[in-house]
Amino acid sequence: MKVIKGLVLLCLMMLAGCQSEEETSQFLLACKYDAPATIAAMLDNGIDVDGQDKTGLSGLMVAAAENRRDVVELLLASGEAEPPDAPGVTALMLAAARGSDTAIIGDLLGRERR
Repeated sequence: MKVIKGLVLLCLMMLAGCQSEEETSQFLLACKYDAPATIAAMLDNGIDVDGQDKTGLSGLMVAAAENRRDVVELLLASGEAEPPDAPGVTALMLAAARGSDTAIIGDLLGRERR
């Protein structure tokens, strides 16, 4: 019985950090279009800063590719670890490929050096 209770507790703990695909999609859209205050509110309400969609895109990748320095700075300050997506693409690669502002590229390079 203790084993079953332990397994149930473990499953509940694992689910606590999960978010739905819809929540992740809303977060990525916010990183592309919305004001930093909206994104900050989402983070304050528990959205996973490292959350990725099915293709492996994170909020930082979207913000970097869309030339959203204010959002990039917010996400970096919030602890975005920037996990690479499945093929190994990073926010820095997307920013460079999309011709994002050099300040964004500098922010991302600074993050990689830490």
